[in-house]
Amino acid sequence: MRTDNSLLTRVIPLLLAACLLLASSNPCTARTITVKADGTGDQETIQSGLDAATQGDTVLVMPGTYSGDGNRYLSFGCEGIALLSSAGAASTVIDCERADMCFWLFGAPSNTTSVISGFTITNGRADEGGAVYGMNASARFVDCVFDDNLASAGWGGAVRCWGGTPIFRNCVFSDNCAEGGDGIGGGAYFRSASPVLDGCTFTGNSAQYGGGALCLDGGTDEVVTGCLFDGNNAGHYAGAMRIYASSPTISNCVFLSNTSPFAGAAELLASSDPTFEDCLFASNSAYYDGGAIYCSQGSSPTISSTGFGYNTARSGGAIRVYSDCAPEISWCTFASNSASQSGGAIAVRDLSTAGLTSCTFWGNSAGADNGVIELMDNSHATISKCIISFSTCGKAVSCDESGAEISDSDVYGNAGGDWVDCIAVYEGESGNICADPLFCGAETGDLRLHADSPCAAEMSQWGILIGAWDVGCGSPVQTTSWGRIKAMYR
Repeated sequence: MRTDNSLLTRVIPLLLAACLLLASSNPCTARTITVKADGTGDQETIQSGLDAATQGDTVLVMPGTYSGDGNRYLSFGCEGIALLSSAGAASTVIDCERADMCFWLFGAPSNTTSVISGFTITNGRADEGGAVYGMNASARFVDCVFDDNLASAGWGGAVRCWGGTPIFRNCVFSDNCAEGGDGIGGGAYFRSASPVLDGCTFTGNSAQYGGGALCLDGGTDEVVTGCLFDGNNAGHYAGAMRIYASSPTISNCVFLSNTSPFAGAAELLASSDPTFEDCLFASNSAYYDGGAIYCSQGSSPTISSTGFGYNTARSGGAIRVYSDCAPEISWCTFASNSASQSGGAIAVRDLSTAGLTSCTFWGNSAGADNGVIELMDNSHATISKCIISFSTCGKAVSCDESGAEISDSDVYGNAGGDWVDCIAVYEGESGNICADPLFCGAETGDLRLHADSPCAAEMSQWGILIGAWDVGCGSPVQTTSWGRIKAMYR
């Protein structure tokens, strides 16, 4: 029996034509909607562009300054929209004129498929989140500048996000401010969120209370990488970063010249367990305690491969450890930090403990009869494979009733004494030595070891490396000067 295919041959072309017609009228087909500063684009304002957009669309904003109604308090009505400038942040400015915030982002429409890229956002003002207020929002900000925005009564001078997974990549936060008695997070404040900050710069931001640049509060899996925190300040705590009940990973970041009465750069509190990797803290200052980092309230940070130089405070020139805090510090360098009273590099107090492994201390300074490392108020330190050398004022370690265990370490050349106080019993024991570590170039900040150094693995008693730096030269440096190391940190 022969099958008649004539019906199929007539119907198939009709079905294909119908599919093409439906595709051409599909509202989710990607479009580009233009906005121009003079109102002659496809839409007159940025908000009208966002309102006209659907999933997959791009709202393309041309160069110019955008202000007034329709160009502030912006929101997304649909996920998957890209809001882009055509010429970058230097040429495309959203000026909120101190009348409102720039973006209000809420929930699913502002998920990670929503992108905001290439804008300068300035003169935003709100009680909280002067430029951006996010609630369970996860939008991506790329290559944006947040400049001179204000939270007039609380949190987040430029950005305030509660929940969500917002991403900020290659953004600049400059001269933003969180005012009021609870002013926290001058640049940005994240609460119960999981933000990613990648390659961002925070400079000149301020908070009346704490976290001059940034506050991470009660979040999970926060990531801060490749960021610069320069010249930020706070009225009470944490010139740059306040970490509260959070455990962020902070890597390859530089903290430079931040200031606050307590915690010149970073404050860690409320059982926070952050990780700092490959960072630099230089020339930060606290009028009271913790020139670079102030750790308290049961926090347990892990700090590795990080440099501390030229930080200053009353107590804890680089780090102040307080109130049952328990940092683990390894492969770190402490150079030319100073405390007017105690703990030229590190002060450990109030039932706290500190683990120090494979660290190099050089040229730090503490007040008379105090130490580069200070242990007070029933605190304790375990020191292993460290070099504590050449303090300009103060002994290597000072203690009251507190104690230390020290092994496989070199303590040498400290102005106030080497193997004294609670570490005196360890001299010559447990692999400890008192010998010139023979740095390659102390005068130029090169703390690598000469091949003949007693701290080099090939030369040490037990075949282990002492300190943070391996062999880097074959002839000893004959002079010792602290002046030239400043070039490393300034």
